[in-house]
Amino acid sequence: MIPWKGAPVGQDDSANVTIRTWGTRPVFGFEPRDHVELLENRGWAEFGRARKVAGERAYALTGDMVMLERALLSYALDHLIERGSTVISVPALVRDEALTGTGQFPAHREETYAITADDLYLAGTAEVALVGLHAGEILDARALPIRYAGISPCFRREAGSAGRDVRGLLRVHQFEKVEQFVICAADDDESDRWHFELLDAAEHLLRGLGLHYEVVDCATGDMGAGKYRMNDVSTWFPSLGRFRETHSCTSMHDWQARRASLRYRDTDGTVRFAYTLNNTAIATPRLLAALVENCQTEDQKVLVPEALRPYLGGRAEL
Repeated sequence: MIPWKGAPVGQDDSANVTIRTWGTRPVFGFEPRDHVELLENRGWAEFGRARKVAGERAYALTGDMVMLERALLSYALDHLIERGSTVISVPALVRDEALTGTGQFPAHREETYAITADDLYLAGTAEVALVGLHAGEILDARALPIRYAGISPCFRREAGSAGRDVRGLLRVHQFEKVEQFVICAADDDESDRWHFELLDAAEHLLRGLGLHYEVVDCATGDMGAGKYRMNDVSTWFPSLGRFRETHSCTSMHDWQARRASLRYRDTDGTVRFAYTLNNTAIATPRLLAALVENCQTEDQKVLVPEALRPYLGGRAEL
């Protein structure tokens, strides 16, 4: 795949270019705590006991934090429904061909949990199943675009990430995500329109939460195989004093469709490979950690953004 002509040229994320930021860093009149300390002090998470059950990078949320996580996911789903997405829950257990069709295999095989007895794998994103649902099909052009809001548990081995920031909820093996996914006609302008639409949806959700974030154009060497255009959105973490990636918006053009044989019959009868795009809407618990840290009070409470209060019985703080 040849990247779009405006992509920054470079070997890795050091060549990424920030194109905009939104909001401001929170100013605290006290020494802010990181999310691990806040969750443990309030009895909202079990880290040590979860590791006893499932090993490193395991966690168990409790009480209000479970409800806050569910509120974030419902908030994302409701907004995507308003924008015309079809909500769909997809299998987390997938076959080899589904991972190959999306391009997860062979490059990311070591990052994927294998269920060898059943010849299945645990998917790291709903995108795998969403591509696979239409693999091998020839769709009617009149059915396009197809826009999904896929919700699923996600699993990643995170092989090779030793030594990176993995404290608490920042880099875990199991998480929940609402994924945006689009299948559209093989038209560059239409793909570009959908790219900006998916990116705008993610930014809208962050603005609704009042979270400071930045958007970057990803460099050619940071995008990975098969990606035509990619923007990362990173949210501010007070405990880290920097942004951390929470969303990744990607245009694939027909790279995935060719692997998965995902086609459509155009109005003139021509069969073409479709274009696909994807972007995170909400992924927890990393965004949950960002929310807790940014919305904390001196007495270790969490102020609930107005956008989430309807999902929490109108509560303004936890």
